[in-house]
Amino acid sequence: MFKLLDGALGKEINSKLAESNFINIGWYRNGFRSVTNNKRPIHKLEDLKGLKLRVLPSPNVMAFFKAVGVIPVHIDWAELFEAMRKGVVDGQENPPFFVYQGKVYEVNPYYSFTNHMNEPGIAVMSKKFHEGLPADLRKMVDGAAKKAEAWQREKMLADNAESLQFLKDKGMKINEIPESELQRFREVAQKEVFPTVIKEKMCGPRTKELIDMILAAQK
Repeated sequence: MFKLLDGALGKEINSKLAESNFINIGWYRNGFRSVTNNKRPIHKLEDLKGLKLRVLPSPNVMAFFKAVGVIPVHIDWAELFEAMRKGVVDGQENPPFFVYQGKVYEVNPYYSFTNHMNEPGIAVMSKKFHEGLPADLRKMVDGAAKKAEAWQREKMLADNAESLQFLKDKGMKINEIPESELQRFREVAQKEVFPTVIKEKMCGPRTKELIDMILAAQK
């Protein structure tokens, strides 16, 4: 992921940010998003069918979850715990650190490593402000940003590992999913979701080119 974001794909995204007066000062790691819920563990694709999950409001993400039989709902993170506690939704999808941070383990006993999305974070600042800094200060800001980027990527690896151990200690039933099943997830994305994403240009006018770039990097 970072090979792409630090390279050709990142340059494309950065050019779009610049058009809106932003500059990217760091790609951060969040980790792989996976599904928690209060109904059952996910061992195969069909186990997702009928679950009502809080997911990211991105049209791409919503399209994927609908394709695998989930009822996708968007709820603000601040309201999610109560929504799960009251049964408004059955679960959600996030990396271990956020499952720990949001106390999801108190209402969702099952955590299955669907690993359906490797999600980066991004730090941005005003392009106008950045360019208005004296050269020496701009150099200091850029240098500090690169150090912060490297630190964050390593720190989040550790935080996710520590959080996962915490969740195990709290009694969450955590399971891996066989590679053969994960491949079925990929096939749904590539054969059913990507054509719609490309046709509707959900990622802008160069959607197909960006998706092809990502798929090529995975081979």
